[in-house]
Order: sequence, then C-alpha cells, then structure tokens
Amino acid sequence: MKTLRSITALFILLSGTISFAGELSVEATIQHPSCFNKKDGAVSLSISGGKGEITIIWQDGISSTYRDQLGNGVYTYTVRDSKGESVEGKAELKSNGPLTISFGQKTDIRINGTKVLGDIHISGGTPFSDPEMYMVRLDQEIIHERSDINSNQIYNLSIQDASGCALNFPVMIQKIVGNENDNCEKEKSTLPLMTLHFPKLPTSNSMSLVTTSLVSTMQPE
Repeated sequence: MKTLRSITALFILLSGTISFAGELSVEATIQHPSCFNKKDGAVSLSISGGKGEITIIWQDGISSTYRDQLGNGVYTYTVRDSKGESVEGKAELKSNGPLTISFGQKTDIRINGTKVLGDIHISGGTPFSDPEMYMVRLDQEIIHERSDINSNQIYNLSIQDASGCALNFPVMIQKIVGNENDNCEKEKSTLPLMTLHFPKLPTSNSMSLVTTSLVSTMQPE
C-alpha cells in the first residue's frame, strides 16, 4: 500500500498537476466566425479521462463533441461520466466587429487615376492594412477603374474587407467637378447620398482601395 501511494505521488509531481490519473477533463478548440453576421464558427471538444460512458449536453440539447454553423455567442456545455463526475465549460465565439459606413466625413479616393474627395467613411471588419483600407465597388466594378460615374444616378455600393465580409446597398451619387460649390444643395433622395468631388485635371496615380481613419457612426442592418 505504501508503495502504491508513493507511485501516485510521484506521478503527480512529474505531471505538474494536482489531478489523479483518469480524472475527467475537457478542452475546447474554437474557430471564430469569419464575419460578424455569418454562422461559420465551430467548437470541438477534446475529452480525456473519466470512467465508463461519457455524455455531452450543450445548452441547446445537442450531444456532440463537434459543433459547426455557429455565429457569435457563448455556448455552454456539460460533460459527465458514468460515475457522476462532470465538467462544465463554455466556448465564446467572437468575430471582428461589423463593417460600418457613414457619410459626411471627407476621404481621399482614387477613381480611374483621379484623386477624388468623397464623403464616405468605412470602419470595422478586417481592414486590408493600417491605416484601414477596404475594397469598394460600384455596380460590381472596382471604384478606381470606373470612368463613367454620373451624378444623380443610383449605384449599388459594395464594401469588402480582407476576410471577404461584404456590405451592399444602393446609393445616390452626387458628382461635383472642379470649382463647383462643394456645399451645393443636396439632392433629395430616400437613399443614402454619396458625394464625389472631382478636380478638372486627372492625376497619374491609381489606387483600388479606399483609405480612411475617421470614426464611423452608421451600422448596417
């Protein structure tokens, strides 16, 4: 008996834990959702130790060691062996914040090689770089490649981040050229109004991303 106790004590010392061999333990591996509004997250439970049959119960009644198609949130579980020993835990899934956009803050944009002053600001999600940069399209065409942007016309505005998360909605474009008054009366529209102020002479640079570092105030649905 003394020899058995000595071996057990030696096992505890070498393992660096205070647990006896066979004690039930659970480790959760988490895959966070790729986008704020997507349900592509997952949780995998690795179970060791315990005695007899192992049962798993999640808060919603699922009894699997692997869960997928999960969105942001906290998912709790209980793992129990046949002797009544149990381990309770939780897995918190959290993506980056949602893409957000606001109008009214001035931002430099390159459109077909021309430096344009716009009033659009983007934040959230996973930017391409720092300062924050995002891919912007009008009617599925990258904004810097467009040469036919017209005033008082409706376009589908698409914002995409480095994770492929996207925000899409229609906007009305108000185009201002040269010395036209930037404070001219806004067009009346039930849609968001996006103002683009073009110079008379284009520059030679081109850029496919919108750069912004201001604070966004409007969140998508």
